[in-house]
Amino acid sequence: MLLSSYIIRSVLTLLSVISVFITSIIYNPIISDSTQSNSVLLQENELPVTRSGNTAINALIYRTNSVFELSKAYELYTSESSKDITFSMQTINETDYFFTLRSKLLSGERVDLFTFSHRSEFDSLREYIKDLSGNEWAHNAYGASAGITANEEGAILGVPYSLETVGFIINQDIFDYAEIPMLEIRSLDDLTNAFLKLNEKIISGELSEIFPELEAITEFPALDKNFLERCFSDIILSGTFKSAGDAAFMPSLSIAETQSGEEILKLMMRFSSSRNDWGRSMGVTNNMQLESFSNGRVAVILQNTGSYNRILDLNPSMKGRVSLIPVPLIDFETPAVYTGAPFYWAVNASSGEKEADGAVDFLKWLYTSDSGAAYFSGEIKELSPFLYSAHDTGIVLHRQILSYIRADMCLPQIHNGLPGGWARNVLSVNIQNYITERDTTWQDVIASCEAGWNAD
Repeated sequence: MLLSSYIIRSVLTLLSVISVFITSIIYNPIISDSTQSNSVLLQENELPVTRSGNTAINALIYRTNSVFELSKAYELYTSESSKDITFSMQTINETDYFFTLRSKLLSGERVDLFTFSHRSEFDSLREYIKDLSGNEWAHNAYGASAGITANEEGAILGVPYSLETVGFIINQDIFDYAEIPMLEIRSLDDLTNAFLKLNEKIISGELSEIFPELEAITEFPALDKNFLERCFSDIILSGTFKSAGDAAFMPSLSIAETQSGEEILKLMMRFSSSRNDWGRSMGVTNNMQLESFSNGRVAVILQNTGSYNRILDLNPSMKGRVSLIPVPLIDFETPAVYTGAPFYWAVNASSGEKEADGAVDFLKWLYTSDSGAAYFSGEIKELSPFLYSAHDTGIVLHRQILSYIRADMCLPQIHNGLPGGWARNVLSVNIQNYITERDTTWQDVIASCEAGWNAD
């Protein structure tokens, strides 16, 4: 009976995917490879290319999964624009990006359009960031995505690239087959009971025929400070700060709602592959967690929705099979996901008027014009932070983010506003100590984190 029910759900899922594919063909523009290029995609360490007789805009960005699609976006924009504009785009890997950008700006090399991701980067680059508050469209980004660029004077000092969310990402097939309604989870007790039910089915072997690789419910990558800093810190600090900008200016720290972080951590460890020896989680990285999920060894991970492309890289058959559920929090009426932007566009305040205006006009086109917004959603496959003009990406996780926004079940991401080094060297280390040193209490973690903040 369970198998029959599962097959019916699988057929319905397949029909849904076919429907999304047909919709994408109808609504998403097709960019021909034969289109004459007005943009130049540069490799690392190459100099920007300019042409005489027009306005040349030099862009320096992170090397993302969407580099090629962004270069095609420049082409589409210049083909539609009445302005005589050339784009030159140079991409740098994330590790070297800020150093390279800062060096170029200090040397006087012109960079008209660039990106930044953390409050410390924003503070260092502030003199080069043009205020866009005179552009009405720039005020319309979803509030939680504008966190680290917040300004008491109302200035808009960056345009969020996309909207991403931290929450529990689940293998929907596993829970459907087990007949566990994860999308109805509203409390920590609900989540615990769902994990208990699935764990019983794993132990009994009831799921082994359909999901032979499944060995645990979740994984906790305790070794990975990037995970602890960029995902788990939001859960611990969600009741403490209103936004990442709020965190950036807080002179002292008193962590509120301290139990939520501890209870989520204990729950994940209890149902992880390290359940019998928490210290084993210190051998698990974020990449290993993603691999375990993609290969069906675990059913749930705490993760950023931006990892969806990585999951598909590891296992393309996961397309359309993952869902996003919010994190139950103690003393919050509803569970929540944590929403923000992975990075922000900035226009150089020192660029010439034509170059700066051209860069601003490109961003306006990309997010607010029908053709630009359709391309951003359909080809770049990111969720636009400009919700009023956003197109459907066809990605289930993005649709669920929008539903949580409408249901007021979103909290702002905090991690990119935390003081430089604190999340990595204080918060992450104390969480690791809690996991490996069983005489360390959660109260010890909180006290040490507050002391480390206040000492700075």
